[in-house]
Amino acid sequence: MKEGGQLLFSLVLIFFAFACVWCFCKN
Repeated sequence: MKEGGQLLFSLVLIFFAFACVWCFCKN
């Protein structure tokens, strides 16, 4: 359960970082 939660948190963090970079490059 803890492993899955850590994986989900990592995935969300990567997605958030990718979204920020994409928005920055878009502008």
